[in-house]
Amino acid sequence: MASARAKTPGFVKAFFALVFVVYTGFFPYIGAVNNPNENVRTFMTMALVEDLSFKIDRIVERHGWTNDMARAPDKKTGVFHLYSVKAPAVSYAGVPVYFAFTKIMPRLGHKVPSMQASAEEKARWLADSTWALRFFSVQLPCFAFLIFLERFLRRVSPDPVLRLAAVSAVGLGTNYLAYALMFASHALFAVAAFVSFAVTLRAREVRAVDRKAKDAFVAGLFAGLATLLEYHALPVSALLALFALVTFYRPTRLVALGFGGLLNALGMTLFQWRAFGDPLMPGHRMSENQQFAHLLNQGFFGIQTPDLSHAGSL
Repeated sequence: MASARAKTPGFVKAFFALVFVVYTGFFPYIGAVNNPNENVRTFMTMALVEDLSFKIDRIVERHGWTNDMARAPDKKTGVFHLYSVKAPAVSYAGVPVYFAFTKIMPRLGHKVPSMQASAEEKARWLADSTWALRFFSVQLPCFAFLIFLERFLRRVSPDPVLRLAAVSAVGLGTNYLAYALMFASHALFAVAAFVSFAVTLRAREVRAVDRKAKDAFVAGLFAGLATLLEYHALPVSALLALFALVTFYRPTRLVALGFGGLLNALGMTLFQWRAFGDPLMPGHRMSENQQFAHLLNQGFFGIQTPDLSHAGSL
């Protein structure tokens, strides 16, 4: 295998400089689309910073209805509140960014809009907040992953052209790019899953006794993060955890692996407990959209036995 520590050629640096422009120089935002994939996540981040709460009622009142919300009763009062139906990791990641945004923008004459603010002021705040959250929470990490991928591929091929072709295919030729420009979980889930896999695979290149506890921790952290980013990633997290278990099977490494995964489990159960009253209950069954609620309350969160009649439709 080629060394991952080989000196980086100048043309590789130039390549990533151009990719950096693509990943940071565009802001495809159309407010009228009311994209639920990122708006509901943005609303949750806003609520966490402004209200120290998972409840997004006030933010929805300020910026308007969006899809992919859950409507759940408060255990104490019985009053129903609105919450994001998405896994919480992206909203968590946006908290430090949005907190800084709310402190910096007023100094530039752009205050957090009140309920009485004009529609234009509210729309501008949402658009500018979306830019900041996208840029710092998603776009930069997704770009950094492409650099990580190129370095990982050095262990496989000494040919920089082949490595950059692979990076180009992933970073510029797939939906990874589209979702890396949104405040959503799709691209970050791919990053988390691959990092866990790559760290575990790298550890298998040395003897079991030399495998590091910090690598086990990182493998567990990113395997769990995949599901904290996207509920549907649970089977992927399970497979990554199994791969890590058979790699980091010595006791101290297992503890580190488990601790890495536990941090994500705590982040998930806290959200579900505070929002839905049950640490093991995601909000899909409580979808505010009645059509979605009907579909998701069938089978196991909407998953049913296959219906072959749909093959004809496809």
